[in-house]
Amino acid sequence: MPVLRSIRERFARERPLDGVRVGACLHVTAETANLVRTLAAGGAEVALCASNPLSTQDDVAESTQPATWRCAERVRRRFQRS
Repeated sequence: MPVLRSIRERFARERPLDGVRVGACLHVTAETANLVRTLAAGGAEVALCASNPLSTQDDVAESTQPATWRCAERVRRRFQRS
């Protein structure tokens, strides 16, 4: 994902999203993780919730920041109890 990487590098320097909160409910994939990292590099506070916890890529989810993953983890725990 070279385009997203270059945007992330620019965002890290310029921090255009300082103070912005972003919430997303998406499939947790490598692409989603890169998007979350890019938004966070730009200064955004990102909350990610998996749209389908049963298809979530666990290794990718673990690679995102713990605060970002909290919402999806609660949903997954609830499904596991059912």
